[in-house]
Amino acid sequence: MTNRKRILVSSVMIMAAGMFCAVAVAIGVLYRTAFNEERAFLIEIACGQARLMEAIVRHDEGHTNVTHPHGSVAADMLAQLADARQYNPGFGKTGEFVVARRAGGDIVFSYPYRHGDGGDPGPVPWASGLAEPMRLALLGNEGTLVGVDYRGATVLAAYEPVPALGFGVVAKIDLAEVRAPFITAAMVAGGVTVLLVVLGVVLVLRVTDPVLQRLSTFERFAEKSGQGLAMAGLDRRITYVNPALARTLGLDDPNEATGRDFDRYYAEDERQRVLEQAMPAVMRDEQWIGETALISKSGKISPTLENIFLIRDEKGRPAYLADIMTDITVQKEAEAELEQARELADAANRSKSEFLANM
Repeated sequence: MTNRKRILVSSVMIMAAGMFCAVAVAIGVLYRTAFNEERAFLIEIACGQARLMEAIVRHDEGHTNVTHPHGSVAADMLAQLADARQYNPGFGKTGEFVVARRAGGDIVFSYPYRHGDGGDPGPVPWASGLAEPMRLALLGNEGTLVGVDYRGATVLAAYEPVPALGFGVVAKIDLAEVRAPFITAAMVAGGVTVLLVVLGVVLVLRVTDPVLQRLSTFERFAEKSGQGLAMAGLDRRITYVNPALARTLGLDDPNEATGRDFDRYYAEDERQRVLEQAMPAVMRDEQWIGETALISKSGKISPTLENIFLIRDEKGRPAYLADIMTDITVQKEAEAELEQARELADAANRSKSEFLANM
C-alpha cells in the first residue's frame, strides 16, 4: 500500500472511529441518566404504594375490630387497590405495580396483573428463580435491581416490603422498553455518522488529494533516485533512507536503518570529523558539503560526496537533518587510474630525457 492510500485509509478510520466513539459516549451518558431517572421513579412508586397500603389498613383498623394479616381489613385494602388499578393499570407500555405474599413454597400474587390475559398470575414457586424482585421484597429487603419477573422477562424493578401485612410490593418496567429509544437513537445516529463519514471522505479527498499527489510523487522520486537520500532527527537517529542508500550500506531493507544513529555508518576515521566539523557547520550555516567514507554492513568502505543540510519546521525551529549522498567510488577509481597513468607518463618522459641526455 502506498503512502497516499495509507494516509487516506488512516484518515477515514480515525474520522469514523472518532465520530462513532462520540456518538456511543453521548448515547451511553443519556441512557445512564434515563436509567437512573427511571429507577428513581420506580422507587417512588413502590415506596408510595407500600406506605399507602399501610395507611389504608391503619385507617380501616380504626373502624373495625377484625384483626389481620390477611383478614378482612387486608382483603378490603387489596380490593380497593384492585379497583383503582382498573383505571390506571400501569405506566408506559410494560410498567406495572404488583403485590404478593408468600404462602408455603409459593409466591402468591394478590390482584390482576397487566400482562397476559389480565388475570391473577398463578403462584410462582419460591425456588423457581422467577419473580426475583418480589422474592427480595418478601425477605424484607428494599432496593432496585435488574432481574427476572414472574413472566421470566428481564425488568428494572424497585421492591419494598410491607412487614406489618406480610406483603411485598414491586414496581417494574421491562428493560427492553427502557432501552428501546436509545437503540433507535443509536441506529439513527449510526446512519447519520456513516453519511457524515462519507461526506468527510469526499471533502478530505478534495482538500488533501493535491497534497497527497505531491507526496506520492516525491516518494517515487526518492525511491527511484540513484542518489542516496536520508533523514534523521536532531538526535541523529535515522527516520528514512531510500533504496539507493540502503544498497550502499548493504541493507536488505531500507527500514533496517530506521531508529539507528547515523554515526555508525561512517568509517572510523571519518566519524569524528563528521561529528566535530560537519554537524557544527550544519547547525551554524544550515549546510555542509564534503567527502566522507561510509562503511557497509559487510564492512565495505564507500567514498561519498555528502550534502548535509538542516530542515526547519513551520515555526522556523530546527526539526530534521537531511543528507544527499553520492557514491563516488567509480570516480575515485577513475582518478586513481588517471593518476597512475600520469605517473607512468612522467616516468616515461624522465626515461626518455635521460636516454637523450646519455646519447
